Parts: sequence; structure tokens; C-alpha cells
Amino acid sequence: MTMVSFRTDDELKKEATKVYEGLGMTLSTALNLFMRQTVIQQKFPCSLELNVAADAKATYPNGFFDLFGSGAGLGLDEEPEDLPPEDVRL
Repeated sequence: MTMVSFRTDDELKKEATKVYEGLGMTLSTALNLFMRQTVIQQKFPCSLELNVAADAKATYPNGFFDLFGSGAGLGLDEEPEDLPPEDVRL
């Protein structure tokens, strides 16, 4: 095992910890779950709301929209389809 350390706002940590404890997990477990899903999916594992003007798309690095799962082969005003529940892996 290795330790990962990063800085975050005290209030954000407190509020996130409260949410995850309500789900029956620690903050550490939640962050490990987030990283594991990143590896499994090979992209940012959450939907990001991107309000990007069509002419601004070219200013993003190649693969940006594929990596973050928004705009990949879609119009920027469309939402990607959700995976069926049987395809969701934890």
C-alpha cells in the first residue's frame, strides 16, 4: 500500500466525509473507489457538465472529450447514454 496526500478545503473534506459516512464508507474508501473506476473505465468516472461553445471545442487537447466522457462523438448539447445497471462495475 502507498499513501497519497493532497490539499483540499477543510469544509469540503468535512462535508464529503459526512456524505460518504452516510453511504457507509470512509473518505479513503470513496477516493479509492473513484480511482478504481478511473482505471476500469479508462476515463474520468463521473459525468461532467461542460458548457462548451461549438467553436471552442478545437481549443481543448486531443482526446479531452473522450477521456472525460462528454462530447465524444456527440453534439455538445447532448448527454452521453448511461450504462445499463448490469454493465456497472465497482
